Amino acid sequence: MIFENTLSPFLDEIQSREKNPSLERSPQIPTLLIECPHQLEGYLHPITSQHQENGKRVYSPIHRFIQRISWAMENNWVPILLSELPPKHTREHRHQLQFGALLWRWQSETWELNPHFNSQIPQLQNFIEKALNSEKLKLIGLFSSGSTGPSKLIFQSLENYLASAKRSAKLLNLNSSTQVLSALPCYHNGGLLNLIRADLYGHPLLITGHKELLPQWKKSAPDIIIGVPTQLQGGIEENSVLPSQTFYSGGAAIGAELLKKAQKLLRVIPTYGLTESCGALLYQDNNTSGFQPMDQVDFKIENQRLSIRCPSLAHAIFSYHPKKNPAWNHHLYDGNQFFTTNDSANLSGDGHIEILGRTDQVMICSGENINPQEIADIINSYFKRREIIAQFQIMAIDDEIKGQIPVALIDGLEQWEDELRDELRDELVLELRQHLSPLKRPRYLISQPPIQSGIKLTHSEFNRLWKNGELIYWKI
Repeated sequence: MIFENTLSPFLDEIQSREKNPSLERSPQIPTLLIECPHQLEGYLHPITSQHQENGKRVYSPIHRFIQRISWAMENNWVPILLSELPPKHTREHRHQLQFGALLWRWQSETWELNPHFNSQIPQLQNFIEKALNSEKLKLIGLFSSGSTGPSKLIFQSLENYLASAKRSAKLLNLNSSTQVLSALPCYHNGGLLNLIRADLYGHPLLITGHKELLPQWKKSAPDIIIGVPTQLQGGIEENSVLPSQTFYSGGAAIGAELLKKAQKLLRVIPTYGLTESCGALLYQDNNTSGFQPMDQVDFKIENQRLSIRCPSLAHAIFSYHPKKNPAWNHHLYDGNQFFTTNDSANLSGDGHIEILGRTDQVMICSGENINPQEIADIINSYFKRREIIAQFQIMAIDDEIKGQIPVALIDGLEQWEDELRDELRDELVLELRQHLSPLKRPRYLISQPPIQSGIKLTHSEFNRLWKNGELIYWKI
């Protein structure tokens, strides 16, 4: 059984708490919302995940997190993971998720019960009711990050996660003695998959914060490091890399030069995957060029659009659009359908898959998806407020380490007076810092060449001009 021996201590904990909601007051739709901290850190291991204090068994935060998920599934509830989203998104989700009867607040360790069903999403109610009536379907719900548009509520089954875990474990040659290090958040798809895979194969898993991953890499010398290209680069620079190690990479694509350098030092496995598919679907190993499908993964490419079919495809995807009526729409999948991605692709001459980029203009910087429109809206608002009339577009510079770096390309910027340009730069920096996280902020203001004035540059043409030094820019 997955998450073995975690159920009874957790059930005892719930029932013994003062002012704790009685489980006998089960709501119409039993779902457990788990409010997760931004980063859970520590070991997941049969020996180190629990210890004795004053004669009582004490569990690590990672182990307790798994207990909550496991208890819900074993008692025919549906766990839904809530990350530390911005307050606005959190309020929207909580408002819509009134069917989430039992809410666990991690920081305060308190329970809240809503015994009444008050959802505005009848399709979601129907889906969960049918799933709970199926003895075989144990659901887990989590939200996509929302960085590329409205956040999606994605329902996977435990069987889906097990299929994905077995798929990647075979590629990684996992066994019970394999030491794995990762900094992926537990409430995201990749982090949850790490926990399930470690529990399934019984191997030690150390989860750290992003800043602690590189020191731990050097200190503990793990067999497998699961991370993003910036962490691979950091490991190389700090001489932490050993030939026996494997770096399993997701998120942003690894640049060709970094990949070539890293492959001489250790085994590197770049992957391509989706939240909708419980993780990696395609991989590239040291001896291959381009991607190839993992076990039980089918694909097709039509009009350069990549579609995927696999046993771990989500059962349901619900998208929330607060300005539309109805606010929620949904798609249901039965495992036999192809899922059309937002990525364009080609087949190379040797039959491998080449990922060409996103069809929805999304950028990926250090593993984080960035919606250019979010940046454009802030700049456009600033221009209107200052009564500046200028055409601009948000572009991405291809980068070996980070994948892509956002920049603002402004028509004829080099012709502006120096004083106005400096004032614009200083004010815009403050505006962007107020509204965007560091990875989303444009690194440069770039003047669009006069010959290209008023014309939207393609990604490839822009990067050609950038690499050839034909663009005038100011760092911000």
